[in-house]
Formats: sequence, C-alpha cells, structure tokens
Amino acid sequence: MKRFVSLVGCCFALALTNTTQAQTECGGAVTVGGSTISVASEAGNDTANLQCALDVAIENSISSIQLSGSAYSIDSVSAVGFRGSISGVSKANTVVTLNAAGVACAENDPSALRFYVGAPTIERMTINAEELCGSTGGQASAIGFYSNANKCSDDRTVFGNVDRVVINGPGASATDLVSAVSMTKANSCDDIVLGTLKVNRSEISGLSHGVLTSIGGEGQVDINFNTFTNMGTSIAIANANQGSSIASNTINFNDTENFASVAGFGVTGILVGGDANAPSLNLTSIKKNTFKNGNAGAAGYAVLVGQEGNKVAHSMWVSSNRFEGVEVTTTRAPHRNSTASASAALPQDPLSYQSDFESFTSLEGWSAYINVFDEDCSSYRYGYAYEIGAGDPVQVAVRADGSDGKALNVFSDYNNAEGATACIEANVFREVTLTSRMIGDYRWSYNAEEPEAVGSKTFAQFRLIDPSNNYALAAESIVPTAGSEDVQSVEISLDDSQIGMLMQYGFSTKSVNQENSGMLYDNVVLEAIGDAGGGGGGGGSEPAGGGTGYGVAIIDTDGSIVSGNRFVAGANAWVAANGASLGPVSGMSIVDNTFAGSTAGTDIALGADTANGVVGSGQNSPTYSDDGSNDVLEGSPVSTDTDAMTTEISAQFALEWGLITGQ
Repeated sequence: MKRFVSLVGCCFALALTNTTQAQTECGGAVTVGGSTISVASEAGNDTANLQCALDVAIENSISSIQLSGSAYSIDSVSAVGFRGSISGVSKANTVVTLNAAGVACAENDPSALRFYVGAPTIERMTINAEELCGSTGGQASAIGFYSNANKCSDDRTVFGNVDRVVINGPGASATDLVSAVSMTKANSCDDIVLGTLKVNRSEISGLSHGVLTSIGGEGQVDINFNTFTNMGTSIAIANANQGSSIASNTINFNDTENFASVAGFGVTGILVGGDANAPSLNLTSIKKNTFKNGNAGAAGYAVLVGQEGNKVAHSMWVSSNRFEGVEVTTTRAPHRNSTASASAALPQDPLSYQSDFESFTSLEGWSAYINVFDEDCSSYRYGYAYEIGAGDPVQVAVRADGSDGKALNVFSDYNNAEGATACIEANVFREVTLTSRMIGDYRWSYNAEEPEAVGSKTFAQFRLIDPSNNYALAAESIVPTAGSEDVQSVEISLDDSQIGMLMQYGFSTKSVNQENSGMLYDNVVLEAIGDAGGGGGGGGSEPAGGGTGYGVAIIDTDGSIVSGNRFVAGANAWVAANGASLGPVSGMSIVDNTFAGSTAGTDIALGADTANGVVGSGQNSPTYSDDGSNDVLEGSPVSTDTDAMTTEISAQFALEWGLITGQ
C-alpha cells in the first residue's frame, strides 16, 4: 500500500513507498524517502535547499533530515516547531560552512541555524563558522534555540540537542562575537525560555562563547564529554533557573590573548552570573572536568561565579575536577630507582586511547583473562586466557545496546563448568609494556550503565604485572562501578621502578554461583594527567613558584562546595572568594581537595565579606590568605593583601557579564 505525503508549497501529493526516493518542489537536491528527507550538496549556496527541507519536514511531521553530501555552504535557515534531527554522515565526512555576513545580525535572534521551540537535534558533522555578521561587534550564534517569538508566553519550550559536532570559529582575529550554541528566550519576548539542552561529545574552538544558556523553570542542561579550545568563554550561564550538569569535559582557558582585545575577554572556562533580572534559584554541578590554563594573559579563570543586583540561591558543586596550571621550573625529587634529577610533568610519550564502541572493530586490541576462586572469591584456584570473539557462543565482552548507542558489556564466563560452585572473575582489558617515556600519571574514565542482568561486583581498574617475577601482580588501582553515577574514573601513578612491566587498564566482574555479572561501559578514555612526584601547595617537596590565572573565583553567591578536586602547577590562586565589591559570599565550603601538585603562591585566598566560608581538612596543608571572618580548619594563615586580586576579579566579571547580557 502506498502512503501519501503532502509537501509544503506543493499543489499535489507525492506517492511514496519506504524505498522510493521522491523529488520535491524544493529541487532535485532534496528528496523524500519514507521518514527521511535527503539533502544533497550543490555547487554554490545550499541555503534554499536546507530551508525547504526544514519546511517540508515540519509540514509533514518528518523527523529526519540527512545531509548526504560532503560539503555545504549556507547563510541562515529558520524553523518553528521542528521535531527531528539534521544529521551528517560523520564529523569528518560532512562539513557545513556558515558564510561570512550570512546572518542578519541587526534583526532579532541572529543565528545561522535558528530553531524556535520543538525538539531539534544537530549531529555528526563539522560546522565552520565565518564572521557571521560581517560587522565589528556584531553578535550571533552558529546554532540558536529560542522560545516562539510569536507566542512568547504560551509557547516557549524547546528541547535542543547537539551531539558529535565540531564547531570551528574564525579565530582570535574575529570582530564578531559568535557563540557556538545558545539557548535563550526570543529577543522580542519577556518570558524566559523553558526546556532542556544537551551538548555531547563535541569539539568547539575559536569563538567568543561556546555554550550560552539562560533557561527557566528548572530546565536541565547537560554539557558532557566535550573539548573547548581558544574560546572567549567556553560555557556561560546567564540569569538562569536551570540545573546544569557540566561533566567530563576538557576546557582550555586563558589560552588566547587576542580575545581580550577583540572580543572584550577571552580567559574564562565557565561563567555563572546573574543581575537584577535573574531568577532567585539556580543549580550548577561542575564535575570530573579537566581545566587547562594556557597562560596567555595575566588573569584567567577556570570557573568564575558572581551576582549583581539580585541575591540568587545558587547551589554549586565543584567536585572531582583536575585544574592544570602554569608549569614552573623547579627542582623535583627524582622517582624511585631513577638516576634523573628531574621529571617532566607529563609522560614524554603519553599513552592514550578512546572509544565509544560504535564501530564493529571497537574490540580490536582488547583481551580477556579469567581467574577462578573458591566461593569466597579470595582462595585462588587457576586462571586462563580467553579469546574475545572466538569459539564459545557466550562471550565475556560484547558490543551491546546502551542508552546512547553501542556500549561494551562485560560479564562472567558462563561456559566454565565450575561456575556453579566457584567465583569466576572475568578481566577485560587493554595491555601495554611500559617504557621510561610513558612514566607519569593516568586517568581511565568511562560511562557506567546498568544492563538488565547487572552484576553487584563490577570494577574498573589499572593493574601492573611483573614479567620478571613470574607475572605476579605488582600493583593495582581499582574502583567499583556498580551502584554509582554514570560518569566515573580511576587513576594510577607510574614511576621508574615499573619500567618493563605490563600495564592493563579495563574492567572486571565477579560472579559467584553463576549470578548476574554484567555492566555496560561507554565513552572510555585513557589520558595522561601529569606527574604525581612533585609536592607544592605549601605541603610538598617542590617550592611554590606562583603562576597566572585563577581556578575557582567566587564573588557573590551562596551555597558553594569546592571538594575533591586536584590542583596542579602554578596559578595566582586556585580558589579565590571575595564579597567586597558585589556582595557577601556565604555558605561556602572548601574541603578535601588536593594541592599536592600545586606551585601556586596562594592556593586559597579568602577576601573580605566571606563570612561562613570554611577551609576544611585533607588538603595537603594549602597556603592561603584570610582577609575575612572565616572558619579555617587546617593550614597556617598568612597576611597576604588580597585587594589587588579582588579588584581584578570584580572588573573582569563586570566586563564579561556586560558583554554576555548585551549591556
């Protein structure tokens, strides 16, 4: 039976089958087949073809627009109520160029890809943004999500999604202020936009703003597994009542000096702010990110938080991040058994690996080994190698369906005849022989997701095996993955005594009497994170050496927790709080961080009007200055004058906030 689809602007119906590609009145480059509209690339400008495809999709409730070509050139397209995806083939094989001066920036809601309400997704492509406005100081977005400009109060919910997209800007010499992704109310509306935004596994560089949001109604924003480089501000949250989860990103800040003069600023990783128009409540979680200071200017901020004109109850949790500062030349204690007098901060030839398991060859290079124990899981019986993907019908590692595409499912060897009376440990891992140039610190991070047959004894791990000692276990770093949040990691420090050993990184699971044992893993990343051999922060063997920029700077906010973070190398101050200019800082706790790798002159700087600020224990005796009435639980106070720092932070915040809000 044939289905009939009515197309926008057509005076007739198209007869389609699921396999037929039918042309539309859009032209020969736009065809419809089943539930997908295909847009081919043509020489010249593709704006009209993509706009027509969006119109057809909305009119006929078609949810998929596929860019089938390799290179596109567009000015600006717009859609109201589009619920579907615009998909490329991949980041490498679909490139969309946003033309210079292609956006009418003097009009409302200037964006090259502009979506009002609906549920639009942009995925699997590279977007190259030129100077979209073509005029000095013009402001626009590559991708913009907005409330309905014609129904401001009644139609203001949008569910935006940007997944696996590379967005490249024109660079530090640009005169336009261009954002990669924005979600705000339409300019002609007074009511704040509602809904959600997800930006996932994308790479954003060379722009004024990366992700800019101002969402109300406790809408959710998830910014995960992205990389930001050479940005003015990587992530900006303005006048929002939203829950923001910013996790597992790599955020380079203070890494381009030209943005300070061209775009007004260029030094901030995450900016959270509010003025007199801000809602009274906001929530931000900044977790398991890596912040890298590029040392391009005297002042730079990984995280800058402030309010002016309205006291917002801002619950902020900055936890389990790594802040990498400016390296300072100092003499370090050598590794064990090492003849070298100094060690680099990172391995000379760092190991690296990442996979999202979408490819059929994702398991290439993975191995498995089974250990069999008595039912107590500690009395060892024997072990054997297990070849993944060969022989037995049941495998211990397979690609399976997860919540976000394919994932790695690790489970027990249920073909073992002793499984009913023993504890079976399945280890699924990648292996490398360590050389001297690989020595340093590493992190193994991943998403964990519980399958239907979830195990209770599942782990992520590093293991060091010593071939010179009958392949004995020399060291291990292991963390459980069952019952925890979805983004996790495990770390290991390697020194010269371990050269020649086998390092295994991966996952394991134990099953007693053939109980359930599965766990899904996705977005796995092995990365070098620096050397743990140095001291600093006032508590180690390496003297403080100073540096530039700041880690977490808080001006006027309530309810902030800075906990479980690692601060490495130099900075002006790693955590700086002061309420003298904009208003008092209260309800803040700085606890259980590690400053062992810090060379900052001041790790924690507490200025005036920071009452109820708490500096807690377990932080390697950080150096700090206390110019307010605070509770200090550990450390030796120093009488450092923080006035200059306070002025610098306040002036920078005022400049950045005014540019973001258009003041």
